[in-house]
Amino acid sequence: MTSNGTPNEADLFQEWRTADRAASAAEKVFMSDSLLAIDGKGAIPSDEERGRVRQMRALANDLFHLAMEEMQKRAAAARR
Repeated sequence: MTSNGTPNEADLFQEWRTADRAASAAEKVFMSDSLLAIDGKGAIPSDEERGRVRQMRALANDLFHLAMEEMQKRAAAARR
């Protein structure tokens, strides 16, 4: 965090990395479960599971965009 209480660029990137890893892991499990269901070897993932995976990916994507915006602001400030 910066002195004014806003997350700094490194914090945003770390949050994004963590969220991205979690979303990727959830996506892999969801896909694996889906393929097992297609093969008749497991239950079809629920709509709730699908929604949770989508929310995780949306959070990771939002954090990525925030981190990029912060980096752009800092780059613009450094050019001044």
